[in-house]
Amino acid sequence: MRRALRGRGYGDVVGRHLGDETRRVDLVAEEALERAMARRRITARVVSEERGDRVVGGGEPGGCFIFDPVDGSTNIARDIPLYTTSLAWSPKTRGTTLGDITRGAVVSIPDGHTYEARRGEGARLNGRLLRHRVPPGRSVVGLYAYGAGRPAPGVQNLLAAGNVRTLGSMALDLCLTARGSLDGVADVRGILRGFDVAAGLLILRETGGVATDLRGNPLEGKPVGVRGFTLVAAGRGEKHRELLEVLG
Repeated sequence: MRRALRGRGYGDVVGRHLGDETRRVDLVAEEALERAMARRRITARVVSEERGDRVVGGGEPGGCFIFDPVDGSTNIARDIPLYTTSLAWSPKTRGTTLGDITRGAVVSIPDGHTYEARRGEGARLNGRLLRHRVPPGRSVVGLYAYGAGRPAPGVQNLLAAGNVRTLGSMALDLCLTARGSLDGVADVRGILRGFDVAAGLLILRETGGVATDLRGNPLEGKPVGVRGFTLVAAGRGEKHRELLEVLG
């Protein structure tokens, strides 16, 4: 599949939207969602990366989809097998916040893993109940600090304190944190958007994880179309508190 994506030019940059590069694969995925909605005669508000905030279908929307067509499109362009697509749902169509999400799914495309959650019913991986596990050994944390200028002292502290990974897909980082493969993930750049995290946050919370911004403020009240926030997430509260302390 990775060869097919590369061979058809799906990783090619075809434009820009709100300062971000738009790749062909992003547009293909957006169109696929709208076709699927049309087949099922679904009318809904859709908040997504490339086509913004709009109503798809005829009539009154029955809810709100928050869609990130491809998280990790740069990885696709460079043939790095780490990218996802994620879709979240809320029955609210107006004033929808990240706390209103009731269903979410993240598909890790290269390996075919599907993470999903329903609020209050737990999370699943490939149909089986997903439980957070705490692996032995040194802590491993995802970190996004590139492009933010000179690293803050807190970032330098985290780099010195443990193993750090930057995978290029926040949705995947959140799912791996829910799973326990990562102890936590932090994005200190202040550029995250609602559709980057909507589905992943629900999956994390349904396995007992915690997520806030860099100041420790909850994310639930942020509108789904929000842009420009930070994130610190962990599989357990004590690890979250530790990350906040290290990051200062």
